[in-house]
Amino acid sequence: MHFLVQSQNNTSNNFRVINASSWSNCLSYMEGTGDVIQQISNLSDSVSVIAASPSSTKSYNVRLKETSTGDVITYIIFQENYSDLQNWISQQTGKTVVQILLSEKTYVNV
Repeated sequence: MHFLVQSQNNTSNNFRVINASSWSNCLSYMEGTGDVIQQISNLSDSVSVIAASPSSTKSYNVRLKETSTGDVITYIIFQENYSDLQNWISQQTGKTVVQILLSEKTYVNV
């Protein structure tokens, strides 16, 4: 399961996507960071997380629309740079880009 976590350490806000087998494993990890937990949300199965570059803090929220059905699919993609992201998008046949947002997050595998 993937969890989206917002926490605070001193004056900085931290955002993480945590891959953990359970809610309690995610919470245990966060308690070990010493951060003050602001929010933990379970990412639904409708959001696909792709850690192409898991050490990258560049996180792209990408929404693609299926051209045949009109369904919109949401991805959180960790990539080092925009050109790698563009390459990944170009490989998604039958889909058009609806939205791309860049944010800073850390990917954690517990």
